[in-house]
Amino acid sequence: MRLRELLACAHACRGLREAVAGDPLLWLRLVVEPRLSHRITDEALVALTDRAQGRLRSLHLLGCARVSDAGLLAHRLAQPRRHRVGIP
Repeated sequence: MRLRELLACAHACRGLREAVAGDPLLWLRLVVEPRLSHRITDEALVALTDRAQGRLRSLHLLGCARVSDAGLLAHRLAQPRRHRVGIP
């Protein structure tokens, strides 16, 4: 599901909000497209990526001028380190 659709579901009703917020699998791959990119700030980025509960797989920020280097660093520091076993 696209980010815009996930956010719309979260605002539709309490049942959908709880379902969307409680399922980290929906938030593993985030693509912030130009229609939403002007709204994404450092704080919003951390809030969005936190929804994956440390399991974020990919993040694509397209035209997010309000996200700073410090915001990206805060996002990175909030993510747990993944240790790859058996991969050199």
